[in-house]
Amino acid sequence: MTLDAQWWFVSDLHLESDGAEPRRTSEAFAAFLDTVVLAGKAPARHLVMLGDTFDLAGHEAVSVLTALAERHRVVFDAWRACLREGIELHFVCGNHDLDLVTAPVRDVLHGLLPGDRVSVHPWVLRADGLFFAEHGHQHHVPHRVPMILPAVDVAGVSPPPAPLAAWTAHAEAGLRRRIAALISAARASRRSERQVRSEDYQALLKVEADRLGLSAAALQAVAETSPFTVRSALAVVGRLVTRRLGRESRPGAYLESALARVHVALTAHHCAARWYIVGHSHRATETGLDGVAVRYLNTGTWSADIRGAGPDTFDPTLFPFVRLEVRRRGASASLYYWRFSALDDVRPKVDPPARAIPPMLRPADGNAR
Repeated sequence: MTLDAQWWFVSDLHLESDGAEPRRTSEAFAAFLDTVVLAGKAPARHLVMLGDTFDLAGHEAVSVLTALAERHRVVFDAWRACLREGIELHFVCGNHDLDLVTAPVRDVLHGLLPGDRVSVHPWVLRADGLFFAEHGHQHHVPHRVPMILPAVDVAGVSPPPAPLAAWTAHAEAGLRRRIAALISAARASRRSERQVRSEDYQALLKVEADRLGLSAAALQAVAETSPFTVRSALAVVGRLVTRRLGRESRPGAYLESALARVHVALTAHHCAARWYIVGHSHRATETGLDGVAVRYLNTGTWSADIRGAGPDTFDPTLFPFVRLEVRRRGASASLYYWRFSALDDVRPKVDPPARAIPPMLRPADGNAR
């Protein structure tokens, strides 16, 4: 682990090739990179896009990524400015941009952001003894893809769609057809839970575990923390019903419970982390995991679909991120909010330089659960 390092985690920008941007996400994010990330002083700096950076699901991902890169040029210009300053860019796949793991889409991304400082992570990003990060959809049954590693490289077929993806893909069909697609996807997910133990997939799992610095047994244990079952699917339906009735006391808590199980699994294999960082739920959160002395951090969203009770729910100019710093005397991590104001508007600039005005950082104090 490199001493004197800074990590920034941001998720759920949901950049699209068309549609409205009520919060001016592109300009806000480019200004954030300009005033916060590029202003960092650590010898090693890492920017982690923790999933659902792009909305590619259900589309021709290659053409959509090309189109949205043109539409959100200010973001790609800011990413390129980060690369020129030696900042490492990490793209962790979410359920909306899982296509980034495929070679054609990954090649487009590397063409837009050339160099050896850009990496795509299909599932997990971690630093030994420091943090464990993933998007979080693997712990959410409607979005879970049991064979999340690119099985196409071995079997010649793509993983089956997650249940909710199948339901969404048939949005124009009749209700009966949508239900049939949903049931078919649920059955495919159950089959996939068995297929992940095949020799071909275990070989992929071993390669991914080696890349992460984990044993294959440890990564397998993580994969088994939130399996797709009929019982887990019914639990999601139950949560939706109680939420509609206004009786769900802690929306989004399923991710906290899942990451607590991940911590137990990693502890059993002597590779536990101090911070567990996810996105997906759109609920920016900082809290302790139940029963263990480690922290759970959720990066929330930069899209208009804000959930939870954080300050960004009531003030759309606030955007959440997680900052983790490593110093020789120790490491620290917390959830912050950054304010985007008219002074930060970088739309006219192709390559904005870093400003001297410091950004506004707001600790979360666990207020978005």
